[in-house]
Amino acid sequence: MVVRGALAAVIIGILVGAGPALPATARADLAEVTVFAGTGQAGYGGDGGPAALALLANPTGVAVAADGTVFIGDSTNRRVRAVRPDGTIVTVAGSGRAGDRARPVTGPAPATGVDLSSPQRLAVGRDGTLYLADPGLLRVFALSTDGRLSVAAGVGSARDLNDGGPAVGAGMGEPRGLAVAADGTVYVADFGNRRVRAVSPSGVITTVAGTGSAQATAAGGPAARVAVPGPDGLAVDGAGTLWIVDGQTLRRVRGDRMDTVTYPDGRWATSDVASWPPPQPALVGVSAVAASGDQVYTVNQATGGVYRLRDGGSMEQVADLRGVLPGPSVGQLAVAPSGTVYLADVNSHRVYMFRPAPPGGVGSGDRAESRWPFLAGGALAVVVVVAVGWWLSARRRSGA
Repeated sequence: MVVRGALAAVIIGILVGAGPALPATARADLAEVTVFAGTGQAGYGGDGGPAALALLANPTGVAVAADGTVFIGDSTNRRVRAVRPDGTIVTVAGSGRAGDRARPVTGPAPATGVDLSSPQRLAVGRDGTLYLADPGLLRVFALSTDGRLSVAAGVGSARDLNDGGPAVGAGMGEPRGLAVAADGTVYVADFGNRRVRAVSPSGVITTVAGTGSAQATAAGGPAARVAVPGPDGLAVDGAGTLWIVDGQTLRRVRGDRMDTVTYPDGRWATSDVASWPPPQPALVGVSAVAASGDQVYTVNQATGGVYRLRDGGSMEQVADLRGVLPGPSVGQLAVAPSGTVYLADVNSHRVYMFRPAPPGGVGSGDRAESRWPFLAGGALAVVVVVAVGWWLSARRRSGA
């Protein structure tokens, strides 16, 4: 009987161990999300002191320079703040007075004396130039490393796109997301005109995605012929691929082709069918995007999670914002050269940070869960059954 019991245990152990692998959890070791700047109270103050003790008001944008300086679009304060590598915060652009579209900055001027309206999304070029989108003034500004501000794109109205002409003479209808490519091209999410624009290093503006239509018509195709009804957040990865938050979906532009990111079977993929919606469900709920090398980070407004997308379809959760941020209401994500991720949260009047686990960690989504825990469980069952059987047999022999 003991032999039969042991044999049964061995068979069960083998069957469990050899059974189908569980699907990957798509969840990395979740990083701790901490406050980087802001007390949580709306206001303006704290310059020259620690960033965590400073007052911010609806920070919407965040970007990181190569030296580790973190820039914050302190939108309601009409200023851009900078947190130096030593942790102190200062104002680098904006007087705090409301700007006027009819009285734009016409040339480089001391940045802290310029009247802005609502500086929001930010991006830093390789040369250290900071670009800031001001949807209230319908312009994108450039802040040079010597502290002077000038118009990079926008004429102060939405009329006359001026594609193929100077960006400073282009109509722009509420610029939002910004991203800078390695070659210095500045991408602008022209929300009001329902297009994504590109400003070349020579200052010429063109449309690279979107038709102006308010209705999605296709998942993919030639990017300038596919509608992007709500272009918002932008990011450029290490390969030069442009990522667009369109409404709450995610689009990808490579060369002149666009496709939509989908999420079939727990992994991300893309679709370029010439109709909408795509056959596979689109990845929805996306509210912000950032990129570093071959890794793309997104915030999902519905789940409160931050996710990392990598080549091959891997998608893993790297942070959970629920219980940390009230909402959350993330305006922009940014990834530092060190790998630290920063989030500007509008409603909590704070900027947060976390350091994601390295790719390929626990539940990375690259592989199915290991069967070894089940093999070990089967082996343990064998040991237990054999031991109990031996003990009972010994008791019978001793006449107990």
